[in-house]
Amino acid sequence: MVAVVYTYGDSECKITVNSATTAQDVVNNLMLGLGIRSSHNKFGLFEVCGEESRFIQGRSCVADLLAKFEKQKEMQQQQQGETVKKWRLFFKIHCFKSISAVPLDSIEGTFLFEQGCAQVLEGHFPTSEENLIKLGALRQQYLYSDYDPQEHSSISDVRQLYPWTKLMEEAETQKDFLGAKNITKTYESISRASKTWLGGTLSRLKGKEYSDEERSQEALTAKMGQVRSLILQQWQKLQGLPSEEAQKLYMDILQSWEGFGSIIHDVKYVLSDQRLPSDIWLAIGYTGVQIYEKNQSKAIRIIPYEEIESFGGPYLNKFKLVVVGEDAMLFETNK
Repeated sequence: MVAVVYTYGDSECKITVNSATTAQDVVNNLMLGLGIRSSHNKFGLFEVCGEESRFIQGRSCVADLLAKFEKQKEMQQQQQGETVKKWRLFFKIHCFKSISAVPLDSIEGTFLFEQGCAQVLEGHFPTSEENLIKLGALRQQYLYSDYDPQEHSSISDVRQLYPWTKLMEEAETQKDFLGAKNITKTYESISRASKTWLGGTLSRLKGKEYSDEERSQEALTAKMGQVRSLILQQWQKLQGLPSEEAQKLYMDILQSWEGFGSIIHDVKYVLSDQRLPSDIWLAIGYTGVQIYEKNQSKAIRIIPYEEIESFGGPYLNKFKLVVVGEDAMLFETNK
């Protein structure tokens, strides 16, 4: 039996497995094949489908996982109109023990960098739009070196450089301008003040009425165009910067946040005691759990594992955390 394991850069590796092969066996073989004799962080295998990612315990049987994937595929195909979701095995770091000790020019350093880029695109790095633009430009410099106007006159998919959730949130805050009954008046007042990214959209819509969905799409298209333009401008300023230096500067920005190196989970605090905000991030790290209000850089709580009495999922999509001497905290997630 052959298992296909994927990783960053759309890379894949075919590994022969049998009924006794465990996830840890696959991890060990991959690390050996990649030349990772020892690592500062722990690698693991994940089952991934779209935005969903679940860590696979090392003792899990890989053949059972492949059979489960096939069964899920068959069930989806039987449900008329259901989009078939492809589950796959994915290899990456699952526990960040020591980030600063990893040389960026190593295989482990490449994984660390790619996972950092993925975290930014997932919207799990709280920072300003200015910094996100800078990160997008550094990513381009790392991948393609200096900007060339003939080859890089545009960026085909800005979602590979800037968090999609952030784009949608920022566009949503501006769509109400497009709902004004007198768009011409709104456009003229904005244009006199400044040439904002929304101005071009408003100029196209003068005198027209658009549905809520159409306004959202117009605002999103305009925002994507603005971000694409800003990243290109910032990228041009990086002329002559070596790729490895762009990588280092990118990682320096990520490591400026204390939560980097933790696995971030989007959850809702479902108890009514108001100890925590409703929308939060649970950051699971090597030494403990940090709790952040969503999109905020300062932790509300930092809880070392020594102070945690118990944690786990008592119900589907529920997570309970009990700290010594405190009432339980209950969280809900849609994943």
